[in-house]
Amino acid sequence: MTIPQPTETPADTGIPVQAPRTEALAIVGVISAFLFWPAGLVINPLALGRVRRNGTNGRGLALAGLIVSIAAAVICIISIVGSMVAASTVSQVFLDDVSPTATPAEELHNYAPVTSTGKVGELIPSGSGRAYMVRDLECGIESVGESPFERTPDGQFCRIGVTYANISDDEIEVSGGDTSAFIGTTGYSADSDTTVVSWTDPAPLPEEYTIVLQPGVEIQLDLIFDVPAGVEPTSVEFLYHRDIATGAVGVVF
Repeated sequence: MTIPQPTETPADTGIPVQAPRTEALAIVGVISAFLFWPAGLVINPLALGRVRRNGTNGRGLALAGLIVSIAAAVICIISIVGSMVAASTVSQVFLDDVSPTATPAEELHNYAPVTSTGKVGELIPSGSGRAYMVRDLECGIESVGESPFERTPDGQFCRIGVTYANISDDEIEVSGGDTSAFIGTTGYSADSDTTVVSWTDPAPLPEEYTIVLQPGVEIQLDLIFDVPAGVEPTSVEFLYHRDIATGAVGVVF
């Protein structure tokens, strides 16, 4: 009978046992997770694969790095989405604040009667050195502005092209607020935030909504009105806020 001989181990032979090395990529991965998480999302899965294939240490480091990278990515995405929602809310609040609203005609003009009337395309003088003209009317506009500040109407947007002219010998002030659109007896004020201005004075257009016109100078504006869908303005009235005594200038479509 053969007696089995004992097998020698490295400890029996005096040869030191060498522990598996730590995977270098796992160390790089956990560091990158804290310094630049997108790199951690790439490096740490690679490190886990090498640890599995090579039998090296570092699995814990790679897992920790991957978890930290994922957590950082989630926080970043939540922050971006939150910022976009907040910006959209603020923008909508701002736009709501400046949205034109329906107002009875007597409240718009403080009971000032229309003393001068004219036709579309006709420059109509007022009693204060100002002259007004309605160039054209376009309704059914679905939106104005560009993203992220694009806005849509409660009913429909109507664009009214107008011209203001200084026919006096002195400088005057004009404003988009001089113009009101009417559907019957209900008036609508123009929205200054969506006004498109074509400036004919060589001087730069001022930032404020009230504009100073020198003698002989005119300005063209496209005014946007939010009116009920399916109907169009029946008339336009011009009245500078200091000219109530002279009355308003009107154009009937």
